[in-house]
Amino acid sequence: MRTHLALALVLLSPAALAWQCEQCSVTSAGVPAVSASFVGATDDSGTWVVFSSAANNLIPGDTLDLSDVFLRDRNAGTTTVLSISTGGQLGNANSNAPSISGNGQLVCFVSVASNLVTGDTNARNDVFVRNLSTGQLQLASRAGFGAPGSDHSFQPRLSPDATKLVFVSKSSNFVAGDTNGFDDVFVRTLATGAMVRASVATGDVQSNGNSSNPSLSADGNFVVFTSAATNLVATDSNGLTDVFVHDLTTGVTTLVSSPPAGGVSNGEADHGFLSADARFVVFSSRGTNLSTGVPNTSFYHPYLHDRLLNTTVRLDFTATGAYANKHGTALGVSIDGRHAWFRSAANQVAAGDVNNFEDVFVRDVQLGVTTKLTKGYNGAPIQVGTDAAVLSSNGAYVVVETRSPNMVPTDYNNVGDVFLIPAEGPNATLYVDQDGDGYGDPSSWSSGAPGAPGLVTLGGDCDDADPATNPGAADPCDGRDRDCDGTTDEGCITYYCTTSTTTHGCHPLMFVGGYASATAQSPFHLAAFDVEGARAGLFFYGLAPAAGVWAPGSTSTKCVQSPIQRMGAIQSGGTNGQCDGLLLYDMNAYLQSHPGALGAPFPAGARLYAQAWFRDPSAPKGTNLSDAVEILLGP
Repeated sequence: MRTHLALALVLLSPAALAWQCEQCSVTSAGVPAVSASFVGATDDSGTWVVFSSAANNLIPGDTLDLSDVFLRDRNAGTTTVLSISTGGQLGNANSNAPSISGNGQLVCFVSVASNLVTGDTNARNDVFVRNLSTGQLQLASRAGFGAPGSDHSFQPRLSPDATKLVFVSKSSNFVAGDTNGFDDVFVRTLATGAMVRASVATGDVQSNGNSSNPSLSADGNFVVFTSAATNLVATDSNGLTDVFVHDLTTGVTTLVSSPPAGGVSNGEADHGFLSADARFVVFSSRGTNLSTGVPNTSFYHPYLHDRLLNTTVRLDFTATGAYANKHGTALGVSIDGRHAWFRSAANQVAAGDVNNFEDVFVRDVQLGVTTKLTKGYNGAPIQVGTDAAVLSSNGAYVVVETRSPNMVPTDYNNVGDVFLIPAEGPNATLYVDQDGDGYGDPSSWSSGAPGAPGLVTLGGDCDDADPATNPGAADPCDGRDRDCDGTTDEGCITYYCTTSTTTHGCHPLMFVGGYASATAQSPFHLAAFDVEGARAGLFFYGLAPAAGVWAPGSTSTKCVQSPIQRMGAIQSGGTNGQCDGLLLYDMNAYLQSHPGALGAPFPAGARLYAQAWFRDPSAPKGTNLSDAVEILLGP
């Protein structure tokens, strides 16, 4: 059976999670990391926190002195490593920059390690996605399920609903026509592997400059990013970095870091974040003409832009109404645009802030009140400033990186640590929970303090009339998306058996996508990736599992009991001698067009067992096999 990680997602009600600072870069026994740790993110429940660290004491047996990606389960009190191979090997090079989806299902990170998946031969930083429910690890910075990126990929973030991944890369092999030679923003639909480039002008015209720092809206349909390109909109004439929003549905790109009255900003802009519905954008800018009365400054300051009303306001005011005089960085905005989070080194933006360090703040834009969130455990100012901070997608928590020793009373390691703090409870985004399953309808929200009857901090419920349907539910074989992740019936699929080692060191693995049914019209794709390139192959299925020897001396195992049904011959594509081949076949279409196939007609609940076969001339029997998948057919 395939290795799994720690897979039951235990979700607590908001009241069950204490509203206090908690150190997360610790061992399962609560011992602080012996080396610096760096921020990642938290899910919307605040249960899971991901971070990176080169500390060798966070898990047993870590002797490589490399940066790894870790998952802290606040409910269980455990710390586990995520940057490991399917066989449990630690990455053989640095891994960092983790992020987690709002529903806690997926974690993405960057790694230059070559041993996390087979076929990773590009010697570049790649983006990986770990499924916390199945333990499956995918190399996501690749075209479909083919070759990895031709250049480095970095700055990954997941959409809160775990359906899409956004990242930056200079790779030219992700989409057709990518010839600009610049860092571009790409969005991958995780269920299908489809990739689009988002850092383009309306009409899909590629940019003439580097783009960076992307983030997604809650549904993954809008992307905000920074770019130095001058051709993304016709009016961009300042020659500076600006912040843009790209609509993946319409293909329209708009400039948001510009004066509402028209023209362009007279200062650089960076680090944009969208509200859940993409109406509001917060960003940082040196511009002084984005709102009225802003004094000349060489510092970045946080701004809030309303895309509907075309208004922009600065966020870092002092208690007397003056503008703050030190740099600030935007972190996020609530769905209603009322509350915005930012970091600032100014000590006048909230009462009692006298430490002259960079703290995290939340501003109630409607009331004009700013609250400091980073405080010592005894209420005193922190003794060292924050180095980074990341807001949860629902605005309930902030993950903070700091070397301050007084965040908690047990921080004695004198290095940078990762902490989780509440994003000030009264300012959390709350969702109406009609079916009482702990998840709310993302279209019915308000802003206030957690704990009110019928309101929860977790959104993402795609059917708020059914308590069995929510982001924390199991997804059985009933033809419905029970866990609201955009795919259907993951519970129908079980991977089993062991894969082979091919002539060129490939380890082909099965993967499926879609809804398995003998009657459904929608596709159900069998896929085998990391196959030998440029080889003929096919998929076959049977009615029972097996574990037999494929051929004397072969590393392959025949995982399907005879009799078997061979499906159509296909080509793997890719390059001869490389592990970049992909076999892909629509099993639903085959069963519908072959009524006399083995076992047909199939009733709902029937089980099929499938495996990939492909040519490998130098291997015993001249062929090799993948691992296998058990498929429970739905109605």
